[in-house]
Amino acid sequence: MKVLHVLNGGIGGASLSTLDLIGGLVPYGVESFIYCSSRVSREAQEELRRRSPVPVYFGPMYFWNKRDRKPLLERPLIEAYQLAHTGALYRSSSRLMELCRELGIDLIHSSTALAPDGALAAMRLGLPHVWHIREMIGKGQLHRLAGDTVGLAARRFQRSGYVVANSHSAFRGLFGRDSAQGASVIHNGFDFGRFAAIREQPLEGDKIRFGLVANVSSTWKRHELFIRAAALVAARLPRAELSIFGEIPSETSSAEAREYYQSLVALCQELGLGERLSFRGYQDDVVQLMRSIDIVVHAAEFESFGRVFVEASAAGRGLVAVRGGASTEVIRDGETGLLVPPNEPEAMAAAMCELAQDPERTRRMGAAARQHVHEHFDIRRTCEKLAAIYGQQQRRPASGYVRSLARVMA
Repeated sequence: MKVLHVLNGGIGGASLSTLDLIGGLVPYGVESFIYCSSRVSREAQEELRRRSPVPVYFGPMYFWNKRDRKPLLERPLIEAYQLAHTGALYRSSSRLMELCRELGIDLIHSSTALAPDGALAAMRLGLPHVWHIREMIGKGQLHRLAGDTVGLAARRFQRSGYVVANSHSAFRGLFGRDSAQGASVIHNGFDFGRFAAIREQPLEGDKIRFGLVANVSSTWKRHELFIRAAALVAARLPRAELSIFGEIPSETSSAEAREYYQSLVALCQELGLGERLSFRGYQDDVVQLMRSIDIVVHAAEFESFGRVFVEASAAGRGLVAVRGGASTEVIRDGETGLLVPPNEPEAMAAAMCELAQDPERTRRMGAAARQHVHEHFDIRRTCEKLAAIYGQQQRRPASGYVRSLARVMA
């Protein structure tokens, strides 16, 4: 079976999870290809090509969420640009159709709920389609479809393909309930072999190394919350070394991303952090990344899964995260990490200090976390479930009416 994976961006959590899937699906006879939006930066395109074990193609894509967090007056301009860029989705879906014919694709797997291009191409070709919901969608969540009511968006997704959510939180956000026909929850899977090389225990050096891992262009990752907590920790723990890891916006990045990064730098200066906090950039080796951190901190509250939760746990690191989204599915509060309320830098700082000042407890929690993720998030289990869905969908006649979905996303 040949599968085309449609991605919404460069090297982020969704893309890395898709790359893990691609390798794990090989034993099931799945040959994979990747299609990604051409609007990602040149650096991101090159990095994705470098890391991908399969061919990567780029082209136009429509994203219904682009206007979500923009001022009302700017939204019509953003929409007009997107419609022109994709030919009102006709040109973008046609590009995908051409690629599918050229490669002999049997199934399209959209690894995002934010772009309907893959679903529309599958409908026009009569191919089976799988939605992979990797975002928090619904009332009170990060993303919400225009005119959505509970379950309405879910039905539109269901009519245009099988729906896989990467967490129960993402599933409930979309469907408003815990189960639905033609949909299931499959947690992200990981190959834990590489983490076996991490032998050293956290909090053994002269410094206590705290790290936030999140691309600096992602405003919803709440870097500013971590910075405010870091300022409190720096005042209480002279040995604290505070870092933010993640892609730093370049000259080719959007103006919004560059402005966001500059606002974070200004906040560090305002809080007097000086050299106490550093922006370390993107790290492509997760093992080396985890070796450079004792306690991993995550500030976002709308994670549909939270890849860094599992990576930190697999490395046996201390872990502090905001309670929200899927953090409660991956982290057992008080056993494998500490969860704190959203928007409370004081609570986050207190949890960071609590782990730093009790190294033995932190090491016990890290060991428990390592065992927990090995038992629940193995890539082999994930791929087994997904391969079964592929087989089921390939045997079913193509169906669905994607235009209704396209309308509600417009």
